Amino acid sequence: MQFSWAGAEEVGRIRKLAEGMGLQYMHHPIHRRPLAVLGALLSVYQGVYQIRQYVREHQINILMPRSTMPAMMVNRLGTWLKRKMVKVIFDANGLPLEERVDFSGLKPNSSQYTFLKREERKIINMADRVITRSKKSMDIHLEVVGGHFAPKFQVVSNGRDEAKFYYDAKVRAQVRGELGLGENEILWVYTGTLGKPYLVAEMLGLFEAYLSRGDQGKFLILTRNPIYLEGKVSPELEPHLIVRKGAFDDIPRFLMAADLGLSLRSPAPSLAGLAPIKLGEYLLCGLPVLVSPDVGDTEEVLKGKNFCFFYEKGKEAALLDWFENLKPAHPETIHEFGRAHFGLKASISEYLRVLDFGAEG
Repeated sequence: MQFSWAGAEEVGRIRKLAEGMGLQYMHHPIHRRPLAVLGALLSVYQGVYQIRQYVREHQINILMPRSTMPAMMVNRLGTWLKRKMVKVIFDANGLPLEERVDFSGLKPNSSQYTFLKREERKIINMADRVITRSKKSMDIHLEVVGGHFAPKFQVVSNGRDEAKFYYDAKVRAQVRGELGLGENEILWVYTGTLGKPYLVAEMLGLFEAYLSRGDQGKFLILTRNPIYLEGKVSPELEPHLIVRKGAFDDIPRFLMAADLGLSLRSPAPSLAGLAPIKLGEYLLCGLPVLVSPDVGDTEEVLKGKNFCFFYEKGKEAALLDWFENLKPAHPETIHEFGRAHFGLKASISEYLRVLDFGAEG
């Protein structure tokens, strides 16, 4: 079940993906009238009824609210869920409230933030288990709610299917031919959402700086919102930029064709809760990566790896020197590293441990 204000096209896309996995997807729109806040509250109280009905009709025994709004709904069902012996797993999904403070204008001293934080503490108190995407995120939550809740917490990774994301030299050569790349021409790649938090201007500037050294290459951007780039690309960079709005299944083959994957984020405290899924995609496809520091447990995982550079403003020259002198491990070696840390099988094992209540019922 998803509660969102997504349009018909996005709802249809998700429903199709779910059906392909044999899952039933239910979408409930969030109201925006008469005011956005009042509409959201109305959606919450309607959601309480809708979740209760779904749990009853389908004999659900594990309920996993993901993030704050679903948690608010489940909080109002606490007594009923316990009576029905339904286990609750709260997917904290990083640090969602802190992300809203960092990127959406939510004021940390506002009554709205105080209310939402109280709801977050309630769900952590009520839940049988709590999952996060990083150890740092878990530690931050425990500082707020108290260390005695630690046994409830488990870290799970964002896994990608290693059977889809891998390295193949033949596919690489084929795709590079499709993109019109010369044999020795360099290809940088970025995949995902475009917006201010993703340092788009910085990525474009870095590639321009790379070209200014006399190097030749292209920058491939794979995104579902290419319109964001309008007016942001210089005339000098335009001929070197390739923008594609392709299907998800096409992403791995494009990544195999590249020489560097970019995963940058604006510095913010909430980044400690993230586990950027694109990073796993790059590594599984054998790519060296340019990443931001202080994002989840990324530094702990990638520290000291010669196929990774942690970018910070002011280190542009050091980055370009690193890339020009890069002698990374063989793509298959990088893939194996990615599989161990970001593979779907590892992620499934972590989730199964969370879902296994054993003798608890």
